[in-house]
Amino acid sequence: MTVKLEGRAKDCYSNLVPMLGHDFVEMMLLDGCFVVELLRLLGESEDSIDEEDPIFTRPWLIPPLIRDLLKLENQLLFFILDSLFSWSRGAEETETLPLLALKVFDLALPRSPEAILPFQHLEAKHLLHLFHQSLLPPQWVMMTDPHRPADQPMQCNQVLQIPSITINDFTSSPLINCVVWERCLEEGSNYFTDYISFMSCLINQPRDVAFLCSDGIISAFSQDDQHVTKLFKQLGKISGFKVRDCYLSEQVREIEAYYSSNWATMKHTYFSTPWSFISVFSAFILILLTMVQALMSVWSYQRQFG
Repeated sequence: MTVKLEGRAKDCYSNLVPMLGHDFVEMMLLDGCFVVELLRLLGESEDSIDEEDPIFTRPWLIPPLIRDLLKLENQLLFFILDSLFSWSRGAEETETLPLLALKVFDLALPRSPEAILPFQHLEAKHLLHLFHQSLLPPQWVMMTDPHRPADQPMQCNQVLQIPSITINDFTSSPLINCVVWERCLEEGSNYFTDYISFMSCLINQPRDVAFLCSDGIISAFSQDDQHVTKLFKQLGKISGFKVRDCYLSEQVREIEAYYSSNWATMKHTYFSTPWSFISVFSAFILILLTMVQALMSVWSYQRQFG
């Protein structure tokens, strides 16, 4: 590592790096070379895989390795990794480091190859930043409205379309780290924070998770409903975000407008449970029979004295 890169790397830290120059360079080289070679190894095509490799003979190690690469506390400066990648690149290699890294991440979170191509030249701060940016929609608009506490339960809507998400031992860790990464940014995307805030308003009890699972919104989680509920509630507290100050504010307004409508109020009051529906239906039948009886009495009176 050159003196120029060493100085640039130290300038990226908010606090003064206490390590001596030699020790700092050695740490960056060792950690950086390990990460680059690990990405190369995991990103190799099936034809070039060494069947004796200790990683590929233990495929269950791959998801935990990828998960560790995406932990905020494990991040290395991306320009260091990119420099090491370029210095060690073979003459026949044309793939960029961002594209290689995203291909590796897609081993655990599969996407189409076309989905990651736009990010092959992305200038990221580190691997988590690269992963975070690659999952954002091409265009999304920040919408504002009056503040709403993130922990306030959201009322249910008649029809609410929500993209599905898989919650398991792997996906929960990148989700947490993406939210924490957004909290570290003074300015920038709050896409994951907004999403978590929205979901934490929908999920207050394990039965809410069961309902979302039955509709295919949450799928394939390895823990019980209580664990998923706790995960979203904890992330909602970490986010500390106002739901109405996000790109989902329009959906929040539509939900509130529907819940305040006369039909929704009547439905919530009289048809929230099967027993309340039976009671209302019985009352309606009783009123109907009373009206029929009154009409029959009037008709009989008119026939007799009319």
